[in-house]
Amino acid sequence: MTHPALYRLVREVRQIGLEHKLWSPGDVIITAVSGGPDSTILLHILNEISQDPDMKLSLVCAHVNHGFRGQESDEEAEFVRRLAEELNIPFELGVFDVPAYMKESGKGGQEAAREKRYAFLHQVADKYRAQAIALAHHGDDQAETVIMRLLRGSGPSGISGMRMKRKEKKWN
Repeated sequence: MTHPALYRLVREVRQIGLEHKLWSPGDVIITAVSGGPDSTILLHILNEISQDPDMKLSLVCAHVNHGFRGQESDEEAEFVRRLAEELNIPFELGVFDVPAYMKESGKGGQEAAREKRYAFLHQVADKYRAQAIALAHHGDDQAETVIMRLLRGSGPSGISGMRMKRKEKKWN
């Protein structure tokens, strides 16, 4: 790790992870990587943390091709596959025809994509007996979550961003 900004991020994420008990030494963590900057940096950060002999984390890089953007999506999946290979991290690819699923289910694009993505991530987590699934979200994602909840008529208790950690009902 040579870049000072990455070093600071790794230190901060390690501290947050320990404070919020996001992982324990020896855990397997599925890291969802879209190919965008947030999730790509998350993979690099978790990879640095996993190298700590006291942590001994095992990572798996998981990518979903939702079937929305054709060749562009294929190239993105290849980018993520190569990144995982360079970091010597196992790679899992889920390919879905979300547009067809939208027609079949009557769900909107984001909801349908999220449903397929989370089902795939849970499947990968089960395969590797993972203790966690790591997702990269930034401030705009948090703001979007609050706005969507407001538009849906949430009361005061529902007006909040995404939690740092949550436990899934059907998994782990």
